[in-house]
Amino acid sequence: DTQGVLKILKQKIKNIDEFNPLCLTIACNTAHLMLDELKTSTNTPFFSIIEEVTKNVSNAKLRKVGLLASPVTIESGMYQMELQGKNIETVLPSRKDVLIVEGVIRNVLAGKIRGTDRIELISVALRQRSKGAEGIILGCTELPLVFPKSFPIPVFDSIEILARALLQKFYESKRGNQT
Repeated sequence: DTQGVLKILKQKIKNIDEFNPLCLTIACNTAHLMLDELKTSTNTPFFSIIEEVTKNVSNAKLRKVGLLASPVTIESGMYQMELQGKNIETVLPSRKDVLIVEGVIRNVLAGKIRGTDRIELISVALRQRSKGAEGIILGCTELPLVFPKSFPIPVFDSIEILARALLQKFYESKRGNQT
């Protein structure tokens, strides 16, 4: 029930706004489907995980990148549109591979990671690489818990990228307050 979730998130934003936060964000790629609607309920700026990941891919000078994400994130086209705006082509997983990735995500959420989950994710990423992907986006915050830290091409961990962007914003605000 998207409308129910949206209502709850808007109320949470209203509560948080009372503390005058520097910025807001959503630590879930799929929930970014509601970002534009949530932005209307506050004057506090939002950091978009999709925009931050895209900036990182663009800064790495990649022209073609694979996307591992939930089926909803992939079907929404959020990443594809943002990347296309930077002239970066997205290599999407096959329908079969989307189901594999979804299964891994569900296992992580359930706290029941199987020994084969990592191998399956690596296989999906390698298939994307064979289609020309120069990097892989982990477009779901559960995937870094399973995906290896070392991989033959650059890996863009969406939650780590978002965390770094928020830290940078925080430190920039502190420097600004010292002048």
